Formats: sequence, C-alpha cells, structure tokens
Amino acid sequence: MCGAQLRCYARELLILAAAFFLVHQTFGLDSVGLEQTPVPAPVSASDTPPSNHTGSFYAKPGPWGKLKCSNVVIDPPDSSIGLVVMPDKKTVWVFPESEAPRLPELFEQAGLPPSFRASLLDPTNIKREDGNILLYPPLLDLIDMTPDMRVVVYRELARHPANSWHSDPMIMDAESVDQWFRGSAVSEKFISLIRQAAYPIGPSLAFSDLPILMNYVDNEDEILVIAKSMSRTHTLLVRLELDEETDLETVIKYWSGGNHSTRTDIEPLLRSIAELPQELRNLDIVHLLPPIPRSLLYTYPGVEFVRYGPPPDCHWSSLHFFRFAPEPQLTNERMAGMYFRDRYDSVDPPYRFGDILAFMRSDGTTAFHSCVYIADDLVFTKNGSHLLRPWVILRLEDVKRGYFLSGPAHIQGLRVKHSP
Repeated sequence: MCGAQLRCYARELLILAAAFFLVHQTFGLDSVGLEQTPVPAPVSASDTPPSNHTGSFYAKPGPWGKLKCSNVVIDPPDSSIGLVVMPDKKTVWVFPESEAPRLPELFEQAGLPPSFRASLLDPTNIKREDGNILLYPPLLDLIDMTPDMRVVVYRELARHPANSWHSDPMIMDAESVDQWFRGSAVSEKFISLIRQAAYPIGPSLAFSDLPILMNYVDNEDEILVIAKSMSRTHTLLVRLELDEETDLETVIKYWSGGNHSTRTDIEPLLRSIAELPQELRNLDIVHLLPPIPRSLLYTYPGVEFVRYGPPPDCHWSSLHFFRFAPEPQLTNERMAGMYFRDRYDSVDPPYRFGDILAFMRSDGTTAFHSCVYIADDLVFTKNGSHLLRPWVILRLEDVKRGYFLSGPAHIQGLRVKHSP
C-alpha cells in the first residue's frame, strides 16, 4: 500500500485505530467470570513440550479419523495492516506506584548495569500518572539488554496491561529470528535489531521492543513492512485422510457431534470422497466445521467487526462455534460470562468435537482465554481481540505455552447443555 493510498484511508482508519486502542486498553486480557468449579492440578508452561513448527505430522489416531497436519505461517492482508497503531519512538515502562520501592531490587536482580539502573531511577526522568510511575529507558541501554535481563524485567512489565507490547509480545514460533523472517520483506537492519532484542518464552522467541525499530524507520513503506511481518501467525492446515482402514461411520458420527442436521450436511461429502481413488481420498477439515468457524478460519477480522463495537475475542469465537448467526452482544465481557454460566456444563476429558476449553485462574472463577476442541491435541482459537490476530487451528500445547506464563492455571472443559 503506497503513501497516497494511506492518506486516502486516513480519516476512517484514525477512528478505527482509536477504537481499537481503547478496546485494547479497556479489556486487557480476555477474561470472563464463570461459576466456581472444582480446580484440577495446575498446568504450567513447563508441562508443555516444545513444538517443531516445520513440516507435517499426523495427529494421534481416534474417532476423528486420520488427520495430517501441516505447519504454515500466514501474513495479514494489507487492509488490516492499516489498522495498526504503531508506537512512539520512545519506550515507556509502566509500573504501579505501589511497586516503586521494589524496583531497585528488580533491576539489580535482572543484572542491569549500574549506570542503566541510575538512569531509570533518576527522579528527574520519572513521571507519575494515574497511580502509575512511568520510566523511560535510554535507547542504547535498551538495545544492549541481554535476553536474560529482558526475561526478568519484561515478565514483571507483562503483569500490567499498560505495557501492551510486553503483556502481548510478538511470538516467533521458530528456532531463530532469521528462520521466522525467512521470505519476508523486512530488511537486515531491522532483523538485526530484532535478533538482539528477542528473548525466550518457553521454546519460542518473543519481541516487545517495537519502539526501538521506530527510531530507524526511513519511510511509511518500511512501517507497513514491519507491521505486516510482526503480525505473522503460525497455524496448522489439517486434512482428513480416508483409506481402507477408516471406520467411516465412526468418523461421520464424530464430526457431526451426534447432531442429525450436521450429519446430513457432511455425510454425503465424506461418503463420496471415500469412493474416490486412494490419492484423492482427503479433505481439508475446514469443510467439516460449522458455518461460522468455517467462514472465519485462517482469516483476520475486517473493518466490519469494529465499526459498531469491540472486535471479536477468544470468547466470542468460542461461543459462536455452533451458532448460525453472529451475536454482537457476545463481545461484551459480562454477556459472554453469562452465556458460559447459563448455557454450558462443566465436563472432564475426553473432550468431544466442539467442547469449549476455558483457561482458568487458580480461583476457578475467571476464564482468561477459551478455545474450541477439534480433535486429539488440536483446537480452534483466536488468541486475543486484536485485529491482527486471525482465527487459526493450533495444538493445545502451543496455546497453553502462550497463556500459562503469567502464573498457575488449569483448563476446564465446557459443553453445551443438553447436547447429545
């Protein structure tokens, strides 16, 4: 998208970007309240083994049939990139004023050099605003931070929603920064900066210092390239393979969820495919999903999703899995919580196709994320309300690794009441 096109969109995008920013600041984590449920043993990020996000693999066998999963990375469309609110050049670290006394210890524990600590804590460089203190790390000191330093400091910053780039960092599901940006249009000067500022989150890499890059941008086109590459997302393409060993009746029953009308929709297609030559007996499972997730999978929310209210988040996406028409009120946190409480029963594994997996805090009443069980370890998810977060299929272990970093949590299965 050229500069002239950007200016043509300026008025509407300014309104949308402001709305997006306000929503992000207002809602923070996608948390809703649920009824008190028994709390299973906590699951931590360390319980989820690393993933190899390359190539293809087969899911474990089950009533869902033989599923071949292929790792891919998708980029957002140019129309979505225009909605991104790019940060200022100056990095700001925000802490509650109540935590000010412990900051010297935190920075020392992180191993920040004495001169860096002195600059951060210099009273003339500290701002106070709405019960928070704002610190301004010098650019060169920020660039020189080691990954270990970032892990300690950024873990603390991530606890406070005001630090949006730390609480919701860019996650690179790759073995290296170079591997993640392979094939992108990002120049080496930016890849070098990202490589220096990346830090580990489990087996993945994270990046929270987009303001650093803004100091080295020469034109609007570079901003667009950075925004697009920063929003790359890992997902899985999943195909159902049918062969002589396939129990077709069991597969049809699983994907229809015992629902007669759904079975009527998918049975003719699956039986027809089973009659084809062996090399053609496969189907992308997007064709087996209900209408709404079928239309959303691998796409990004368009302008229409924010024109009249907050963009869809994980809970909106989970609650719409079996619906035939969108319900805008489910972007409201209170309404989503009521639906979870009133229309779903708690269930334990093994889960069925379409069950909601709610990520719960230790109190058992707050769901900070939800996704929908597909088969084996595969889930349908939208990781956050951002317009640059697409609807994807991921392994549950990958979703857990991203969401269980901030403390003990567990998963509670939810099933529509009176479902077969």
